[in-house]
Amino acid sequence: MVRTTLTLDDDVAAKLRAEARRTGSPFKQLVNNLLRLALKITRQCGQGPYLLLR
Repeated sequence: MVRTTLTLDDDVAAKLRAEARRTGSPFKQLVNNLLRLALKITRQCGQGPYLLLR
């Protein structure tokens, strides 16, 4: 495991906190799972490094 500091925009952090509460997942676990999913989708679609988040 690597410890790092990640600066999130306020709106992104709020959405992540809300999703963590909704699912009962720890914040760290939720962020890791969403990053894994985003990286997998980007590789499969052959897209560049940018993703559209809603």
